[in-house]
Amino acid sequence: SPLKDYEVGLAFDDPIASPSIDELVSSDDSVLIVVSNATRATASAQIVNLLTRRLVQAGVSPANMAVIFATGIHRPVTEQEKLELLTPFIVQRLQILTHDAYDHTKLSTFGETESGVTVEFNSALKEFSRVFITGGITYHYFAGFTGGRKSICPGLASAKTIEATHMLALDFETGGRRAGVHAGALDGNAVHEECERVASLVAPTFSINAIVNEKKEAARLFCGDWRVAHRAACDYYLDRYSVEVSSKRDIVIASCGGFPHDINLIQAHKALDMAALACNEGGTIIL
Repeated sequence: SPLKDYEVGLAFDDPIASPSIDELVSSDDSVLIVVSNATRATASAQIVNLLTRRLVQAGVSPANMAVIFATGIHRPVTEQEKLELLTPFIVQRLQILTHDAYDHTKLSTFGETESGVTVEFNSALKEFSRVFITGGITYHYFAGFTGGRKSICPGLASAKTIEATHMLALDFETGGRRAGVHAGALDGNAVHEECERVASLVAPTFSINAIVNEKKEAARLFCGDWRVAHRAACDYYLDRYSVEVSSKRDIVIASCGGFPHDINLIQAHKALDMAALACNEGGTIIL
């Protein structure tokens, strides 16, 4: 069943490996709230509304808050999507920022990747004293899981930084995907590990990771430290939302899982990755 507003509040007040929101912010702070775009189901409308109220209670002025959409290299968020993802109440009251991975006037340098590529993120991450990240937890075909560090990298990174981290998915020696880079894997996953390392250059203040039900409502929240709470959410998700396939089949019929997972072919093709695990070599997948 979906979380009621007071249950979301209880999750805010019981953070994992983190001080409480009241301890993390004061009236002197400016707060940037990072949210996902329409390709992800994160229950952001409920969560951002309640988080905003909690921040106001802690002394932060709405004039010192902003919401930014972590679009990575996806298309911009439409005005209608902003209303749906945040509610008109938030859109009318808070500054709403967008990210463009190709606009160098809005990007700042934060450091380097392991391979020496310059790490660039949206400058807003330097302009606010506190950064709260929100996201949804589900499988990701090469980052292991969505949520957590993905709000920062790739969400608010430059195209160059995104390319450098995503290229780690490939093994250029053997061709194909690098070992350890697959859905449900964090340890030994080069893409996850580098995205997390790069996101640590920002060091978000607090994270809220939602697991949603089939109606895209928040069913469970993992709040707190941006690394530890994310790991706890992923462990829970793997335990609850994985099944063992006893034998592979010649024909596999797969669904993307409905909107927003089939919003475009970039999202829809991810279902093929899972379906292939249950299909015999040379078999047929109907998506």
